[in-house]
Amino acid sequence: CISRSLDKGVESLEIDVHLTSDSHIVVCHDETVDRTTNGNGKISEMTFEQLRTLRIVDEDGNETDETIPELCEILELIDGKSHLLLEIKNKANCVGALERAVVDELNRFKAHNWVTVQSFGDKTLEAIHQMDASLRLEKLLFFRVIGLPVIFDGGFSYFSFQKYNYVESMNFFYKSVSKPLVDKMHDNNMRVRVWTINELSRIPKADIDGIITDYPDAFIEAIPKTANH
Repeated sequence: CISRSLDKGVESLEIDVHLTSDSHIVVCHDETVDRTTNGNGKISEMTFEQLRTLRIVDEDGNETDETIPELCEILELIDGKSHLLLEIKNKANCVGALERAVVDELNRFKAHNWVTVQSFGDKTLEAIHQMDASLRLEKLLFFRVIGLPVIFDGGFSYFSFQKYNYVESMNFFYKSVSKPLVDKMHDNNMRVRVWTINELSRIPKADIDGIITDYPDAFIEAIPKTANH
């Protein structure tokens, strides 16, 4: 999928990463392999060798020749030809090992100029920032509570622009985005991306800075190349 997207000129790609039981960073949307491969089990409880025996399945459930890749393989493939939005999915009480591994890998590939890290987890973002303040970070969340300094990112938490002054963008669920919200973010030097939009008609009527979609083909022709998406 990434190779095809690069061939089509997609300017930004999004991936999710997890850590295997033997500390390999692998790229998979889910924390288990049940939905995306011909196997089952939690990635965190499997070795990389075990993962490599599995085959990715397509949307119809048919086995392919592809296997779950390591992050290093994706970084080598992209190598600055596209921007990469890398999501770290991590449990709040397990912060540390995955974040450290990701930072080390991005440094090894000298990828700071073309990679941005995003996460729902404040502890993950804070840990990454402490490890390497030069890495660009974005905060994932569902919505901001109207009239209150509160956001929902899987749980309710306090929000202020000062609290997230090291974060470049707040990435909202698309249904929660409005023009006044986006204007407020921009007034405070914060960008706004929205997720996950798979139809052009669902793009909010606001000056958003980017969209996250499962179907980039639908947007390549419709959105100018100068946009950040």
